[in-house]
Amino acid sequence: STQSTGKKGKKKGDKKSKSKSQKSKSPNKGRDLDIEGVTRTQILECKLDATEKSRSEYRDKARKLLTENDLLQTQMSSTERDTIEVISYLKKEDLAKDQMIEQLQGQLKNLKQESRKEREALIEDFTYQINILEKNLAEKKKEAQQMQDELMQIKEFR
Repeated sequence: STQSTGKKGKKKGDKKSKSKSQKSKSPNKGRDLDIEGVTRTQILECKLDATEKSRSEYRDKARKLLTENDLLQTQMSSTERDTIEVISYLKKEDLAKDQMIEQLQGQLKNLKQESRKEREALIEDFTYQINILEKNLAEKKKEAQQMQDELMQIKEFR
């Protein structure tokens, strides 16, 4: 170290004074290094503990999310199946109702035709009866007129 300061020769006193100062500094340096080493070790252990805790929490959260995801997928599948079943049921009901509507419309059409035929038959029957009654009435009027005419002739004879 004397060469770095620019002195070429070593003095005896310098050696002793340096060795004393080196002796006095060496134990402190060792202690400082030990303290620094312990402190670094403690810091690294704290970091390691924090990292392990964080990893553990992360794993727990990941497991919870996985479980929750599985549950949600199960619920979604169940809901989809239920929805498909409901839609299928409603389609069957819709088809059954459509068939019932077609059947009832057919029955209604048949009833209307029957009703029309019955009405026409009744009209024809009543028209026939009216014609007969009108003929009978005409005959009765004619007979009544003949009777009146005969009665008038009898009155005239007297």
